[in-house]
Amino acid sequence: MKMSNTASQPKLQLLVGQEMPEVPAKAQPPRKLTMEEKLKHLTAVASMSPRERGSYLRHHGIYASTLLKWQKAQAAGTLGGKVGRPSRSDHEKQLQAKESEIARLQAKLARAEKVIEVQKKLCELLDLKT
Repeated sequence: MKMSNTASQPKLQLLVGQEMPEVPAKAQPPRKLTMEEKLKHLTAVASMSPRERGSYLRHHGIYASTLLKWQKAQAAGTLGGKVGRPSRSDHEKQLQAKESEIARLQAKLARAEKVIEVQKKLCELLDLKT
């Protein structure tokens, strides 16, 4: 028994008067909680059972992995610390500047050596003595 193609494919219909759903233009950036908010959440879940903790986290929109990171940071004493790249010391900045200067000078030396090589070949072709 052969089925028709139209019967097997789902049909999408809009009811009269129904509007197309709006798609948000841009996703919201992740919210940033203050240290006080993080501590509030940590103290709230400290005495909860796993089931209660899961419900609490879902209600507040917090991932369990995020809570675990906060707990580790709290244990290490870095919960309120700056996020991101640590600042570089003056020594590291000077070292970076010297390394970039060395790279620039090496490139300049390579160009100069090529010029000298071309000059030598030109002298050989013109039978000039150096």
